[in-house]
Amino acid sequence: MEVPAEKVQQHQVACFSCRASRQKCDRQDPCSRCASHDRICKYPARSNRGRKHGSTNKPDSVEKLLARIEESGAREEVLTALLGQTLPSPNTTVSIRGTPWTHGQGTDSAPEYGHDASQSSRSVTHRRSVSYDESDDADGLVSPITMVTAAISMSSSAACDRLRSQMPMQPGMREAIMAPIKERLAVYFASHRAQQKDWEILATQAVDSPFKLERDTCDPLASRLIDDNDAALYFQLFFQIRHPLIGLLDATLHTREYVYGCSFTLFSVICALGCAVSARPRDRAIYPVLSSLASGNIRWCIAASVKSLSTVQAIIAYQYWAPLSARQADDPYWLTLSHAVQLAKEMGINRPDVVKEYVNAEFPNASPELANRYARNYERAWLYTFIVDKGFGALNGRLQCMSWRAVPRTAVDWWKSPMAEPTDRIISGVIEIRGLLLQAMEKRRHIVSTPASILEWHKEAYERLTRVRNERCQSDDLPSSKYLPILAFYMDHSILVFNAQALRDLTASDSATTSALLIIQRKSIEVAGRIFDHLVTDKTMNDVSVGFQNNQFIMICHAMTEVLRAVKKGGITAEETAAAAEKVISVIPFFDRVVQHLPASSSVHLYFDLARFFACQIDSLLAAPDPQASRETIDQGMFTDEWFKSVDSGVPDVATYIDMGYLGMDQSMMDANGFFDFNDFNGMA
Repeated sequence: MEVPAEKVQQHQVACFSCRASRQKCDRQDPCSRCASHDRICKYPARSNRGRKHGSTNKPDSVEKLLARIEESGAREEVLTALLGQTLPSPNTTVSIRGTPWTHGQGTDSAPEYGHDASQSSRSVTHRRSVSYDESDDADGLVSPITMVTAAISMSSSAACDRLRSQMPMQPGMREAIMAPIKERLAVYFASHRAQQKDWEILATQAVDSPFKLERDTCDPLASRLIDDNDAALYFQLFFQIRHPLIGLLDATLHTREYVYGCSFTLFSVICALGCAVSARPRDRAIYPVLSSLASGNIRWCIAASVKSLSTVQAIIAYQYWAPLSARQADDPYWLTLSHAVQLAKEMGINRPDVVKEYVNAEFPNASPELANRYARNYERAWLYTFIVDKGFGALNGRLQCMSWRAVPRTAVDWWKSPMAEPTDRIISGVIEIRGLLLQAMEKRRHIVSTPASILEWHKEAYERLTRVRNERCQSDDLPSSKYLPILAFYMDHSILVFNAQALRDLTASDSATTSALLIIQRKSIEVAGRIFDHLVTDKTMNDVSVGFQNNQFIMICHAMTEVLRAVKKGGITAEETAAAAEKVISVIPFFDRVVQHLPASSSVHLYFDLARFFACQIDSLLAAPDPQASRETIDQGMFTDEWFKSVDSGVPDVATYIDMGYLGMDQSMMDANGFFDFNDFNGMA
């Protein structure tokens, strides 16, 4: 259609290419914007005022939309664009953090885009069916920062064709302006998997920084506090006497040279812990300095946010043998341990892809066998975050912050790998028995609190725990069999905690009978007797007795309290009382031998006094002419029904049992409610 002459003179309607900028043109010569983009100014056949270039009427149906796509001739391009979307949908609860490092985990992994639509819909439906109660600190939510990071990483072009400007630009100028912006964004949001070295963080501190430290004051070797021969001895003593009781590190991998090259913080911790069990007089003199140095390095790493696996391992290892605080309630162990747990989460060492990135960044030329050993070093640390969180939480009455859901289901068989260390068997066994304990406690919440129901529940769970304990501690020809007595010690104490829970529930029941209480009390005496026998007669336990960690001393005293409570309550025969009392008293020489080899700051001195206190209680009962009268006069505040009823629910923490309830106080000073999140354990074993 020919345009009228008077219409040509009007300059109110911009051309197609320039309308968004509200520029005017004469429809004959290209405007400045069209000229800068080598575009031809086309006059519309009819007025399209108010509609942007490319706008069309919306189709009335999907069929019309498909028909338009077919007619456009760009069918393949449209389908490619639709199927090539990589950003996760905000309506799909995909866990950005990923899954634990074994494929047997119950939590679904993130969906793979490009699968058929039916499979994707089933995955989304399954996720939406999960109740909010099962969520773990918003694991199922996609964080906004993750969405932004994904968008930055997807954008590979610096061109911004639709970013309009009032100023004309020459071709290529906009790309030059956007390139440094995009580079800065890419660097800021890029993931970083390289391990940080504590001395590198220290060196980058400003001169006037409050955390500015010199390596000569933080490094035991650089400060000339010890020499290479001393360090070699301390490493040998640590891995020979103390490390078998926890199994946190890889004795093959963590040589003196390797640890010193990774972190002087972990190096100083191992040196301090090894020096503590040394018999040389000089080591007794320098141990307080080494211990203070290790503690200071840990605090410095926390304050400076050193992000490394060695920091996690140093914190956990040191806290197991940390010097005794003036008061148990003032012990700041929970602060440092919570930092280690959160740091492990932040580093993402529960994800196999992240662990692989760490290993490749640190050891790009490592052989497959060595790379597997490095990867297991990360996996072992992740497993131990749960052990230390649940262990310290239950024993010391602190609220825990880790969910059992993140523990891989295959953790119970993790020790069977060809690259496993002998002590890895202890880690798998401890996780399994504590998982079964949590399952039993969860089942207890769903039964009525009658003596018959409690006894039935206790019988079933006790048999299962005992069966697993016997199976896992059965000796064999494997090198790890040497450390089975240590695993049996931990498993027996978990069973003892389970019996304590059942006794507390029975005591709180108004209709509880003496016969019902005696059933569980005899089981507790039996389990405690096994613990005492291992301490006194087993060669492995005696070889590492000087290396016992702080929580083990609490466990031993807890076993003594269970026997003392049974004797105090009465009902067991004189023969049973005499046999149980003899086993309790036999632990005193064990403590006496250990305290001779450890510094005065060790917690063994406190619990040695506590063990002697309990032994005196039992000895007084046995020596009394009228045992029943003695039971009524010795420590009237011990084991009262009111004390048990004061704790509303949950597994009673051992520290409350020992340090508060059994020393004459009428009621607990600490509520154990919520120490275990029983819903978190995801059906392990």
